[in-house]
Amino acid sequence: MLTNPDFESGITGWGDWGYSSLSNDAYFGVQAMKIEGGEGGFGQDISGTAGQTYDLEVYAKKSGVEQAFVGIRFFNNSWSLLHEV
Repeated sequence: MLTNPDFESGITGWGDWGYSSLSNDAYFGVQAMKIEGGEGGFGQDISGTAGQTYDLEVYAKKSGVEQAFVGIRFFNNSWSLLHEV
């Protein structure tokens, strides 16, 4: 469901939320997301079906006291936030 889920084609299909770039320090493949200087990252909108189960796997590497997190937000067709984890 994700466009270019592994960044092997750069950030094609991803929106840049700032403070992000690509690095060659990937767990799989060649490219990985790198966040520096604040909160940021890459994101994309995908469609889902109510009642359907989806799996998400993320690999993160951090250094020092930096924090890493993954967030998912669920919106309805009117872009009203339904739930956030």
